[in-house]
Amino acid sequence: MENPRRLRGTAWVVFFVALMLRLLPIGHGLPGLYVPDTHSVRNALGMLKDKNPAPRANQYSSYPYLYSYLCIPLFAGDYAAARATGRAHSAAEYQQWAGAHLERFHYLARWISAFAGAAAAAAAVYLGAMLAGRRAGLFAGLFAATGPMFLLLSTHERPWSCVLLFETLAALYAVKAVRDSKMNYFILSASSAGAAVACHQVGAAAFALPCAAAWFAFPGFGGDAMRRMFSCIGAAFAAFIVLFLIGNPYYIIKGGVETTKLTEITDFSVGGQGLKFKFSLDHTGEAISGILGLEGIVCILGIVGAFYAYSKRDRAGFILLAFSAPLVLFFIPYHGTHARYFMIAFPAAWAFAGLALDRLSARSSVLLPIVAIGIPLIFTFRLDQLLLRDDTRNLAIAELEHRIPEHARVAVEPYGPELRADVESLKRFAAAFADGKVDPLTRRERLVLDRNEPGGFDLLPLERYIFDAAPGQYTDILPAAKKLYSNAGGVPEFLREARPEYAVRVDRFPGEPRDDAFVRWLQKNGEMMFEISPSAGGAPLEALLPFEPRLGAWSLWMVNRPGPRIQLYQIKR
Repeated sequence: MENPRRLRGTAWVVFFVALMLRLLPIGHGLPGLYVPDTHSVRNALGMLKDKNPAPRANQYSSYPYLYSYLCIPLFAGDYAAARATGRAHSAAEYQQWAGAHLERFHYLARWISAFAGAAAAAAAVYLGAMLAGRRAGLFAGLFAATGPMFLLLSTHERPWSCVLLFETLAALYAVKAVRDSKMNYFILSASSAGAAVACHQVGAAAFALPCAAAWFAFPGFGGDAMRRMFSCIGAAFAAFIVLFLIGNPYYIIKGGVETTKLTEITDFSVGGQGLKFKFSLDHTGEAISGILGLEGIVCILGIVGAFYAYSKRDRAGFILLAFSAPLVLFFIPYHGTHARYFMIAFPAAWAFAGLALDRLSARSSVLLPIVAIGIPLIFTFRLDQLLLRDDTRNLAIAELEHRIPEHARVAVEPYGPELRADVESLKRFAAAFADGKVDPLTRRERLVLDRNEPGGFDLLPLERYIFDAAPGQYTDILPAAKKLYSNAGGVPEFLREARPEYAVRVDRFPGEPRDDAFVRWLQKNGEMMFEISPSAGGAPLEALLPFEPRLGAWSLWMVNRPGPRIQLYQIKR
């Protein structure tokens, strides 16, 4: 039996190491909002604005609401501090200030992610110790604390680090349940799994943990064993559903989820997101190279540890395998897989890797743990170093505002700098894309329009006008855009009719040649004024930060700062 005080001390050390690594770059990119899929923050702000804790699914966010609920106390605290310090003298004044400073709320939400990531590392200490002792727990916690992919997700205002925290707790209590067979451990494991799915739909997989624990805790068919197994699963399911409904309250209050274009094309949906049972290997190579390139040591040692646990017929190892192995096997051929999807199985991977390193290092020198922990720590230090530097888009904004006159019409590719739109361009866009249900303008844009603020550019954001408007994938303009540009039959005609005076080209893969309609139009009609590159020289194969790299750790040394390559073109008349 491990000394609880020593184990607690180990967990606290790991927690503070993990927290320090996450807080260092927590302000990356701000005031620009360059992290994708941060609508949980918008959801929390919408709840506060409407005084409604249960908006309909997809009104503000397609994710469940627990992460938004965690944000609300911080946002309310900021309001109280603003009133106390005189930054705002009324609720209306604070709302106006908030609309112009959304980065403040994204920054606060990142603190939740950072603390959740550090807490997950501390929980991994206990999980690894339950599996193989305190040394294995220390290694498991350090793998979680220093893993570069997990660190990156823990600096995003997205629910991923919360999902991993609750999954780790679900795994920990499931292991305790199979060791002691106490009902409260099954309930705690299921409650943690419910909290995971209350943050993001992928957390639903964690319910396999209490179910597997019940199966292995009461082996056999018939009689008292089966009765106890089903009673534990029933209690676990009840606890899971309660937490699920807390994060998805529209199933009770609204009676379900309205059908949307997104849910129509999926085979199964929870809340505002669905799952399409379609399998292809088109993205598998990118996802696997991304996860192995950043978390390869954990993956390799995790596999070794899993085989070791299996060979020892350890029931705790069987539980973790029953949870993680099907997830990995599902996401390898899944058509829309991403590297971060494999992180869902990492609570088990950390524990198995800690077990493997403990056993291997017991027969060798201290060099193996130093190398196994040191390599990801080097990657993490490099990642922190990059995120602490100015994003190329923030640098580009300063240069663009210096070189381009106000109200000039500027076409901007997706993932580009967040230039401020002037009132006329916002009126034009709002009139074309209003559908009577959802405001087509962001909170910042709506504030500029309502207050009739001067300045800004006549923006033409291509992602709002063109189908599949990722750089290099332009197909056709959206039907709503034809209200403004009726003669635009395709992308070149749209650009010719819209008549931008300047264009901002954005390359997240500068080293890959592009030959799409926008680039051909630029080469024919534009003259480059300046370029801001994320690297000191040459064209890196990818420049995705602060998004997850696809080329793993290699990509961290391709660039000197986050952000894509930005080029400004003046269009010839």
